Amino acid sequence: MTSVDERLRHVILKIKRAKEHEAELQRQLRLYLDGKPYKVGHKHDPASRKLIYYVTSVDSAPDCLALIAGDIIQNLMSALDHLAYQIVCRDTNDNPPNPNWIYFPIADDLQKYDAKKGGKMQGASAATFAAIDVLKPYKGGNDSLWTLYRLNNIEKHRLLLTVGS
Repeated sequence: MTSVDERLRHVILKIKRAKEHEAELQRQLRLYLDGKPYKVGHKHDPASRKLIYYVTSVDSAPDCLALIAGDIIQNLMSALDHLAYQIVCRDTNDNPPNPNWIYFPIADDLQKYDAKKGGKMQGASAATFAAIDVLKPYKGGNDSLWTLYRLNNIEKHRLLLTVGS
């Protein structure tokens, strides 16, 4: 029988990798901001005689910021999918009915979540679904999980938009 530690090993590896990427993102972001990527101008408003500040130029954020952020998102979403897989394996004595199609169920709203959760984790027990239901993995329930889910989908198809100031 597979131990809990063995089941969680890959989940923990994915989370650790996300943390490594997060440290690199912070380092790259600091390099970008330390380079003073924006220029500020000022002028006097003749009517109010107040000084007005405005941005005259901003250097584009480096592409690596979007790439590293995407790696963080992908590793966190993958950790959830690994967790879902291991839970289904535990619930089915390591014989999931559809092992190539197990995903942590997250949806755009409660109705879509209820409709698709069974298909995402075929073979999971009622107790497993009850435990996941408590997390409310849908928009309006657990917006952090929903945001991760949406950003992961966006990032798979295009680079995330990055801005700096």
